Amino acid sequence: MSTKELTDYQLYCLINNRSLNSSLRNIAMKEFRQRQIPTIELQNIQERHINQFGTDLVGLGKQNKVILVVFPFVWLIQIVFQASKYLAHNQYKKWRDFWLYVTIGWAMWTLAVLVYVSFR
Repeated sequence: MSTKELTDYQLYCLINNRSLNSSLRNIAMKEFRQRQIPTIELQNIQERHINQFGTDLVGLGKQNKVILVVFPFVWLIQIVFQASKYLAHNQYKKWRDFWLYVTIGWAMWTLAVLVYVSFR
């Protein structure tokens, strides 16, 4: 199948597919650039893609990261529900960040308790 037969949206999906071979992505990107899609149509394609698949480009904010590190033990059930929500909405970067900072918080508090107990 030729890339010329694909729609603009299909090319956009191929370009944003990170698991696709880079040489294939480059071919799709070259065809996408040759089409010279107007800015308004490109914005429509981007919005459609975000609405359909969600965006995985944005991680957690600094405030959320600090709260998860300082208070990882407060809301155990809330932690599971929040992480599940990120996963359900295809926000894998937020999901990974969420569990990373919860784990860092648990490790930090464990070390703090061990240090406190050992010097007491």
